[in-house]
Amino acid sequence: MRQIFFIALAIVLVAGLILSGCASPTPSPKPTGPTTPTPAKPTITKPYDVTFGVLSSRSSTYAIGVVLAEQVNEQSEWLRATCPEGISGTVILKDLVQNQDFRTHQFFFGSESSIYSGNLHTGAFGEPPFNTFDYNEFKPMFFWGIAGKIIVTINPEIKTLEDLEGKKVITDDIKGGDTARLIEAVFKEAGVSAQYEYIKQAAAIEAVKDGLVDAWIGGLEPQIGGGWKAGRGVPDLMATDDVYFIQIDPSYAESTMKKMNFPGLVLTVPAGKMGKTQPEPVSVLANPMWWGSHQSMPDEVVTEFMEIVYNNCEGWKDIKPDRAVMTKQTLGSIGIPESRYHPAALAFLKNKGIPITTFGQ
Repeated sequence: MRQIFFIALAIVLVAGLILSGCASPTPSPKPTGPTTPTPAKPTITKPYDVTFGVLSSRSSTYAIGVVLAEQVNEQSEWLRATCPEGISGTVILKDLVQNQDFRTHQFFFGSESSIYSGNLHTGAFGEPPFNTFDYNEFKPMFFWGIAGKIIVTINPEIKTLEDLEGKKVITDDIKGGDTARLIEAVFKEAGVSAQYEYIKQAAAIEAVKDGLVDAWIGGLEPQIGGGWKAGRGVPDLMATDDVYFIQIDPSYAESTMKKMNFPGLVLTVPAGKMGKTQPEPVSVLANPMWWGSHQSMPDEVVTEFMEIVYNNCEGWKDIKPDRAVMTKQTLGSIGIPESRYHPAALAFLKNKGIPITTFGQ
């Protein structure tokens, strides 16, 4: 009997061992190596203060910026805006690079040419901290217009770039800025050596009137319907003097932009569009302008701001007629890849059914 008992016990033990071997093993814990944390969405405290980075008091950017700040303050429950007078696009970018707090609290006027100049890391952007910054971090949000650079004079004997050999040419940009860099490169391409000066717009206009300089880099802007309008201080000069538009050989301009990989266009103003002092077609160096912000600007702030821009932009032409190019449907007409837009601005434009395209196309 005892033998039978031990045989039965042995069978039970063997069976238990077999069954335990068939059971699924408990998995060992996975290693917990280092992981990349997901960046936290920036939180905002309301009310939220923003400033506008614009040009001088004579510019459309300042005039509309002041009005837009008022519209923000009246129409938003929590966004608060101010618009101080500025100097140039180059100064705006340099301030943003130096002051990290600005990047989440400033909407500003800019262009792809200014971003181009920043990323060259030379000239105005050639010293620390400007020569290590990635200027593609600044993201366009909505179309402002087409900036056309034109060389003007009140001397009827000056008609071409060659006539400016050894003469004084003035720009209201700073040395090394995008406008100054492009103009100087075009002169070099044409084999013309000029004397360059860099002062504010109001002083530049007075210098031309007083005969202290021979030519000035003014502005012309294309309009909806094929028209052209004097801009960037040219109307002030035209109010007191006959203004002559100096022809830039398109081949010089196009080859310069190609060599520089400059993000611009060469447009032609048909003869007579600017009046009797423009008997021949003239070339304009042009690039799209926009308002934007640093990529770190919170999405909620961008969306709130875009809504106010959308609701008011078509009335800005009543303040500055050159803003007639701005309609709800042209807000996405910067002519840049979608990846260049601030993501919240791009989402806003698409939600409104606004085409992402190039002005005039």
